[in-house]
Amino acid sequence: MTEDMNTICPWCGYHHNAVSAVRTDIDIPDDGDTTLCFNCGSWCIFDSSLDGGLRKPTLAERDSINHDDDLVKLGNAWKTVKRQ
Repeated sequence: MTEDMNTICPWCGYHHNAVSAVRTDIDIPDDGDTTLCFNCGSWCIFDSSLDGGLRKPTLAERDSINHDDDLVKLGNAWKTVKRQ
C-alpha cells in the first residue's frame, strides 16, 4: 500500500512524496512508526509534530530497528539495490 505524504529526511534532507508499509499488519503512517529514506537509506521515525514529519530515531528505537527482522531485511535490500 502506498499513500501520498510529503516528508523530509532528517539525515539527508531528501523530500519524499509517498510512503509504503513494510508489513501488511500496520496502517501507515502513525507517529512513532519507522520508515527508510529512499535516498540515503537511513532509518527515520514519523512525527507529525515536526516540520517535515520525520525525525532521527532515539538510541532505544535504533536498537529496536536492529532487532526487527523485517526492517533488517529491508535495509539490506535497499543497500543491495543502491549498489547496483
